[in-house]
Amino acid sequence: KIAVMADSHEKELAMIRLKFKKKIDEIKGNGETENALRIQLAEQCQKEIAECELRYQTELAKINLENRLASVKEGSKEELNLKLAQLEATRAAELKAAEKTGADINLINAKFNKERQELEADFATKMAEQVEKRYAAEQSIQDNAYIHAVNVLKQRYAQELAAAKGNLAQQEAIKTKFEQDQARLSEYYAQQTARDSIAMLEEILKNEQLSAEDRLKYEQALAKAKGDLETAMADASIAQIERITEADNKASEKRRANAQQWLQIAADSLNTINEL
Repeated sequence: KIAVMADSHEKELAMIRLKFKKKIDEIKGNGETENALRIQLAEQCQKEIAECELRYQTELAKINLENRLASVKEGSKEELNLKLAQLEATRAAELKAAEKTGADINLINAKFNKERQELEADFATKMAEQVEKRYAAEQSIQDNAYIHAVNVLKQRYAQELAAAKGNLAQQEAIKTKFEQDQARLSEYYAQQTARDSIAMLEEILKNEQLSAEDRLKYEQALAKAKGDLETAMADASIAQIERITEADNKASEKRRANAQQWLQIAADSLNTINEL
């Protein structure tokens, strides 16, 4: 296509030169008027050649951009830059034409500024989707790791419970430890998930080309993720305090039971001595 364009361009230039050559050759005489007319025609010839060259270079640049666009990765920064370059080339052509037609250049610029913003916002949306996909893949790995950790914990609990068969006190201690370990694991997972959500949303919001609608959406999601993290951390703190309190209460009960047992033994001993 470019080769055909180049050939056509050379033919058009030749036609322009030939047209003005004929006009200049038709002028007879070498007077001041005739020479002024020859100069005028020569200047017109150069102007038409320049306009022809500009049209050709503009069209050539347009085709080169289209070819490059066809070869770049869709959704890439390179694609955006090429589309913006294409847009600015079209803007320049319309502004050039406005010099002749008298069209309002402010309206032209407003139109292209809007198109530029739309291109950049569309690119920002695609970038946000890519970030979300990346974090979703990472979250899937974390989900599987959490499930595996819980299963390992359950298997260990079953083995320890079986080994303590017949010892109710030991089984109760194993059960309590399992519940606490599982709770800590779930608390850590909930907090880590919230932190990852915050990191993802903050990364997305760094893109200054986000549309106002998308920015609001992600800012609201970020506020919720931060709230979720605060809730998870508070719940974990409360649960830890409750675990410690429960452990202290059990220890106190055990100490009281032991003390009561020793008092009973001492009383039994005294009764035996008195009977003697």
